[in-house]
Amino acid sequence: MKLSWKKFYDIYRRKQTSLVVVSERPSPDGTKPGRLRVVHRESEAASVSFVKSVLKPGTIVHVDYGSQWMRLNIHFELKRVNHSVTYKQDDACTNWAESFFSRVRAAERGVYRYWWPKYAEQYGVELAWREENRFVDNGAQVRLIISCLMRSGLSTWTGYWQRHKNRFPF
Repeated sequence: MKLSWKKFYDIYRRKQTSLVVVSERPSPDGTKPGRLRVVHRESEAASVSFVKSVLKPGTIVHVDYGSQWMRLNIHFELKRVNHSVTYKQDDACTNWAESFFSRVRAAERGVYRYWWPKYAEQYGVELAWREENRFVDNGAQVRLIISCLMRSGLSTWTGYWQRHKNRFPF
């Protein structure tokens, strides 16, 4: 089947979604590591409510110049960076999030065989866990994973390989 450019573009555009990360900076003394929260939405504008829900009042938010983030200005102090000009503007810097996204792009090319948009949030959560625990030794990571597995219930991936649609939630 041959697709016209318009048809191809419409199909391609529907696959474009946004993985949005809220990255907490680690404490200056190094006692508290930074946490990451990841959400997958059809656009960045659709993730504004998620961002508002995970931030505490009084938080200073560093964002790029996307117009969708202006809605956060009502609730939080915004510091904005224009990435077409510089990577850091005054005190505003989004490099913690950009570092995460460089790891996401590397994983998309090298770790995952195919990046399915419908599983992007699961990929993002896994990569956020890896990012948060990158300084933890491998043995402690394995113990952490096993203890979490022993406390968790039925996995959302149950039946994935067998294609059990009734057991697979997405």
